[in-house]
Amino acid sequence: MPILNKQSLGRYLQSRFGPETRLLSYKVIGKASSQGEQKRYGYGTPVKLTFRLEGRLQSAVLETMRPGPFGHEHMADRAQAILWDYDSYGRLPRHVKTLDVGAFDGKQALFSVAEAREFFVLNEWAEGASYHLDLERLAKGGALRALDRSRTIALAQYLAQIHGTKRRDSDLYKRRLRELIGHGECIMGLTDSYPKQYGFITEDLLRRVQGRSAFPSSRGFPPIQRIVPRGDGFFRVGPVPRGMGRACRRRDRNDDQLSPCLADSMGQAQRSVRELVQIILGDLYRSQR
Repeated sequence: MPILNKQSLGRYLQSRFGPETRLLSYKVIGKASSQGEQKRYGYGTPVKLTFRLEGRLQSAVLETMRPGPFGHEHMADRAQAILWDYDSYGRLPRHVKTLDVGAFDGKQALFSVAEAREFFVLNEWAEGASYHLDLERLAKGGALRALDRSRTIALAQYLAQIHGTKRRDSDLYKRRLRELIGHGECIMGLTDSYPKQYGFITEDLLRRVQGRSAFPSSRGFPPIQRIVPRGDGFFRVGPVPRGMGRACRRRDRNDDQLSPCLADSMGQAQRSVRELVQIILGDLYRSQR
């Protein structure tokens, strides 16, 4: 729950609009004015700010978003929605204009992020090589090595470990099911990324995958009792067949046909990847027992 006080609000307004800005009052909309030095507000409670800017009386509404079951469970969800509001309101006719977009830090200070155009994350460095290189080697017809199996086992055990941490949250569980089907990085997004014809991957096959995903069998979904709270719980690579036989593809530009070289490499890659997938699914299945 954010703690708003006159000092932090005043400092924020001055940093955004200039040092001469003066906060006069702040209050929950529809309630009596808050003249005290400090007031707690729940997320999602709109607060009206009245301040003096360049000699003129101004009013604005400070809005936050309450965590909830409509795709707002995580801080990143709420940030996405608020950033979209800031980006879109000014382009809608007759809509109120946004003056700023910002955030609270760990000490409840407010700061602006209005100048941001794209976001980044800075991670610590770890030695190693991306495992997509192993998949690309297999896609080009490389032999399945003992090291490939051991690496796959390590990845599968890691997935099993994070999937082993569960808690009851029916709303978040249902959201995870929706995202598994419709998210741009899950079933619908990945199947939509394929060309019309790519070897054994046909439009009919992709339609059947999408249909079976959106309309499950009569057995339905698993009971609403388990979720993975540590993130999405999968390793990010593009659909493996998209990268298969890349060198051969350059020599055969026909998007509706596979070159013989590509077809051969796909056959070998399918066999190799199938074995690796069986390892992963086996570990995940055992973790759910």
